[in-house]
Amino acid sequence: QWRTSAAGTVYVTTGGAGSNLYPPGQSPALVAGSGDAHYLRARVDGRLMTVEAVGAEGNVFDRFTLSAAPIPEGAT
Repeated sequence: QWRTSAAGTVYVTTGGAGSNLYPPGQSPALVAGSGDAHYLRARVDGRLMTVEAVGAEGNVFDRFTLSAAPIPEGAT
């Protein structure tokens, strides 16, 4: 599950390991969900970040890419 705040911050929620696993509930903020054991793998290349959900067997079953806005000239 991921969402973006008004300030542009992206929040990703995951819980695919540890205790008993169960399907996600319904929510207007839910973009994708799975009740399977998994972990997230993120790769950053310049202004792009790709996040993959990887199952226990090593299969990628979901992926999304985010692009950061350009940094304004003079910003630190």
